Amino acid sequence: MGGSILAAWIKKGYPLKKIFVEEPNPSDWLKKKSDEGLNLNYPQPQDIQFCFLAVKPQSIEAIGPILKSLSNKSVTFVSMLAGIETKRIAEYVGTKEAIVRIMPNLPAQVFKGVTALIENEFVKKEKLFELTTLIESFGAVIKLSGENKIDVVTAISGSGPAYIFLMAELMINEGIKQGLTVEEANVLTKNTILGAGELMIDSDLTPGKLRENVTSPGGTTQAALLHLMGEKKGLPAILPKAIDAAIQRSKQLSKI
Repeated sequence: MGGSILAAWIKKGYPLKKIFVEEPNPSDWLKKKSDEGLNLNYPQPQDIQFCFLAVKPQSIEAIGPILKSLSNKSVTFVSMLAGIETKRIAEYVGTKEAIVRIMPNLPAQVFKGVTALIENEFVKKEKLFELTTLIESFGAVIKLSGENKIDVVTAISGSGPAYIFLMAELMINEGIKQGLTVEEANVLTKNTILGAGELMIDSDLTPGKLRENVTSPGGTTQAALLHLMGEKKGLPAILPKAIDAAIQRSKQLSKI
């Protein structure tokens, strides 16, 4: 996710010389960007404004010393670690440090991301404004009213693109099975999902009402929805369980 956000900023023209990346095993892409001006594994600069934590939750212990070295330097720590609560981060950076938790998602790569955030009491208003502007460069931002909502956000929008990708994968595979070429199935499926998403954004109607509008009684869509909306084996039974599983996993990660 960190790489996706970095790529978005670079596409937007954010100056490489102002970005510092600490990565012990840099990819070829990062090395190339380093040759172009990105500061890769650079000796610690003195005026860092925001420190983004973009590692696996299990790796927070390993980066602890780096985080501690940035304490008391007016740095705003921005964590995208799933399940790791602010109080846990404060154990490494200090109990009076400015900390913001964010949960972005993969479409940030194409400037269509959505990011939820919640800050602690030590984050200054001007810093939050600067950070929000920075995040809005790759998509929408929603400010949460409580940190307890982060686990739900993780399951809905953080993991959500994977649910859509799975649906697209299944639609494409079935289209090919039913006689479409690979190209035909891909173009039809991807643009159908893109169009439906844009329609939901632009329309004042709820997704439920849009679904009803496209479903003619006794038609092909209704025939499909009879399966998809089955009480025991359809999406109303499966998807809530999947989302809850993601929420519970996020909560488990807080205990690692």
